[in-house]
Amino acid sequence: MKYYKTDSRKISYVEYWHLSRKGFLLGWWNKLIGKQMNLVRGIPGPTPLADRIISAGAVPAEIRHRLEHGISDLRAVGFDQFWYYSSKGSLTGGLSYAVEALHSSRQILAKVIYVFYRNRERTVIYLVSGLPNDTLLATTNKKRDFTPRPGHIVQRKVGADAKYLIDLHQQKLSQLTAGQPALVFNNLEAVTAFEDKFLRESYDHKIRRGTWVEMTEAEVAALRAQRTPPPLPK
Repeated sequence: MKYYKTDSRKISYVEYWHLSRKGFLLGWWNKLIGKQMNLVRGIPGPTPLADRIISAGAVPAEIRHRLEHGISDLRAVGFDQFWYYSSKGSLTGGLSYAVEALHSSRQILAKVIYVFYRNRERTVIYLVSGLPNDTLLATTNKKRDFTPRPGHIVQRKVGADAKYLIDLHQQKLSQLTAGQPALVFNNLEAVTAFEDKFLRESYDHKIRRGTWVEMTEAEVAALRAQRTPPPLPK
């Protein structure tokens, strides 16, 4: 498996502003002088979603409890199929578990993503639909960080619940699909094919930009040697 590290010098000034209002000046200064910062390393290469799906019992109880809140909220707004999955082979030093969900309309996917990194935890919701002409609509309660890749329309309402997000998403989806319908996902195979394509394109975009750089075998070995299993959240 390939692994990637973040090249801080390729992050834009605008992205630093959105990533951290407290630390953006440090990021700007180091970018200006060309100094590499010690950001996330050990990001695993793209792995098919089908290979990352796990049972509910494989999710630590503390994390499953957090994800189940998101599942309950999504179920209340029409999502009726759910699959747990995790990040496979990560060396970042954090924990990540998520739920993929399919709406009863079969035109909207959702993700509830839980991340625990450096003693900080975060749970966010994404709603995603495939649009005509190979574009994509996403609606999320996550704050802005990296600039979306071309062809991705992203709506944000930080802290919003699933009900607010689905209303916002469906309104925009109706506008964007007035002439042609959104993609339909009739089964898990269709869901995984769409997600795998989206994941590969996201990696390719970051690699082309230079924000993610492939690590050497020596760098990966050194990282493995120093990594210990991250603690579970309390």
